[in-house]
Amino acid sequence: MEPPPYQQLILQAREGSRDAFDDLLDHRIEVIVKACASRTRTEVETKEAVADTLFEAWKSIGTLKATGLEEFDAWLKTIARRTANRTYHQRAREAERQQLDDGAPGGTLDLRASVSSHELTTANRAQLEWALDRINPDFAEALVLFEVIGLSYREIADEQCVSVDTVKSRISRSKKLLARVLKAEQHV
Repeated sequence: MEPPPYQQLILQAREGSRDAFDDLLDHRIEVIVKACASRTRTEVETKEAVADTLFEAWKSIGTLKATGLEEFDAWLKTIARRTANRTYHQRAREAERQQLDDGAPGGTLDLRASVSSHELTTANRAQLEWALDRINPDFAEALVLFEVIGLSYREIADEQCVSVDTVKSRISRSKKLLARVLKAEQHV
């Protein structure tokens, strides 16, 4: 019995077939675009993150152990999230450097009004990014997706492959951890 078409394409792509890889991505590109768009601010950043994701996926396809479509999608989403986060932070740092070069004061992160933590609403972008880098990446990702990007609990749960209750817990815990980290840094 022959494996399902996706499984066959995944196996061929792992063995180095560029055609099989391209065929796979023709049908899975929406997974990559959605994952990247949820973490970037502009269409240009999204396109850059998608292109980088495709490159990273091709470079590492040989290390993929799974052959199922769900596992392949999860693998793609992981690469896309990391790449989009890297693109987002790189662009933010570039914008901040440009502001400093232009003599403008550093801006603050435009968090949604629903952020209840005083530390989050008053922290500047650099402090917040520094603090986010010091907490569990899954917690930080959930918080950013909820408070900055505006995804629902369900959308975040789907993105992170966890339950809605886990997402709620991660967001709550990340706010507490961020408050502690920012407070500790103020006392240094």
